[in-house]
Amino acid sequence: MKTDKTIVVLVNNLEYFKFMCDHFPKNINDFYFVAINEQRIGDKTKEIQKILEDSICNSFKVFGSDLILEKFKSEVINVPFVDSYTMGMNILQIWFVFKYLKGVDKVLTLDDDVILGCGEKLAGLFEEEHCHFQHCRLSAGLVDYDKNSENAKKVYESWWKCYNITWSEEFWKEYLFKYANSGQIFIVKDEFDLERYEEQLKKFFQDEIFEHFWNERRTHCSWYFDERFLTLFFFDKLNNELQRKKYSKLLLNKEDKFTETSLAKTVRSTAIVHVACNSHKKKVYEKIERGLKNV
Repeated sequence: MKTDKTIVVLVNNLEYFKFMCDHFPKNINDFYFVAINEQRIGDKTKEIQKILEDSICNSFKVFGSDLILEKFKSEVINVPFVDSYTMGMNILQIWFVFKYLKGVDKVLTLDDDVILGCGEKLAGLFEEEHCHFQHCRLSAGLVDYDKNSENAKKVYESWWKCYNITWSEEFWKEYLFKYANSGQIFIVKDEFDLERYEEQLKKFFQDEIFEHFWNERRTHCSWYFDERFLTLFFFDKLNNELQRKKYSKLLLNKEDKFTETSLAKTVRSTAIVHVACNSHKKKVYEKIERGLKNV
């Protein structure tokens, strides 16, 4: 199987993942499809395998999180935080794919609440020669850094230390402006330093502040470790080209702001549609399904 054009999906919800697979574009077999079982849902590799077998996708592989954790712990660092940080696949999947899949050149990482819509647009994305991201300001932090809680500042200070960043007002403004959504990232191998990425993972998992705040859940910042890790790692390469070039669309509005017609048109004209409206996600999916059938 050719793996030069690889799509990687982190599966946390089987219902949303099945919807993605049931609505694959016709050219899905032009890509190598990798599904990774998110560790928070237990071992669902058999269910994930069955969903893919029932789809039109013929070129795929399913990996369990246990395998990835064991490889990371044996080759990079084995500390309790690697196991306790149950959102770790969001950052470990990139390490695993570039470390172990031979022939990988371009990788698109996705959440499972994404619909791959326009196959032509998806093919066009994989013709791009540099990394693409999508800005998402929602979880970046407060505009006024000083208004963050002392706990939040303590966590931020660990991030600056982890990435050897000298904090300044100018940096904070740039960070807020560039902050990237982790639900979809397009990575080109020539712009990805695996050795540096591995070293940053090691620093992250060794940090006692990160471990403490994750285990205690004492600040909202602990829920965004994955996004902040990726934003700071790719900081000099961040752009908004997934959105600017209309490869990707984030659905964030309230359900009543969408119509079946508008949703169907969005899916059919966009490579990546991320249903990111958590409080009413199911209703939006129902509208998308009716729209695709009737419009």
